[in-house]
Amino acid sequence: MYKFIPLIVLVVLISIIGFAIYNLPTKKTTVNPELLEAEKIIADDDEKILGKKPEPKAVAVEPEPKKQLKESSANQLSFDKTNFPLPDFSLPNLYEEGFNITKKNLLGKYVVLNFFASWCSTCVAEHNTLFNLKQQGFVDLYGVAWQDLNENTLKFLKEKGNPYLKVIADGSGEFSKITNLEAVPETWLVNPKGVVVLRWQGNLQDFAVEELEKYIRAN
Repeated sequence: MYKFIPLIVLVVLISIIGFAIYNLPTKKTTVNPELLEAEKIIADDDEKILGKKPEPKAVAVEPEPKKQLKESSANQLSFDKTNFPLPDFSLPNLYEEGFNITKKNLLGKYVVLNFFASWCSTCVAEHNTLFNLKQQGFVDLYGVAWQDLNENTLKFLKEKGNPYLKVIADGSGEFSKITNLEAVPETWLVNPKGVVVLRWQGNLQDFAVEELEKYIRAN
């Protein structure tokens, strides 16, 4: 019997130790708020180190100042400057049968020659500008009905209105034979000596009226 006493004592000791361990109080874990804040700062620093770019700040952009349009002058023209004498010609006056208009009728004053045709759609686009030129009254406006039938020209001017002081009937395209006129509409400014000094190929626009007036008054 005495042989089993040490074994019994060992079992009892093991039981006591196991019970003591099982009944030990559980220690609750608490988080130090200062430690959390420190960890957050470290994390922010890590993001910067890893290359996370900060959001760009909005920058106020000042609007560009509006460009001021330069006024045209006698030396700043959209017209082509030319210097060729108006050739001699003698062509019928559309509204006065039996009377011709010649170069001599245009001398002694500035005259605008506007080449047009009833079949020309672009000529219609400049018609209001021609009326504007007529109303300004600073220059005589002559029309040249180029390669057109008289009856068609008369019908055209009746429907659209006639802005011209006189209309030269050039049904055979005489001006193309004596000058380098190739198409309509086209406009020439002839000085008092019978020299073509300005030339505009295409339909006239309103700013051209101002340019013509400035050129004539400057010369």
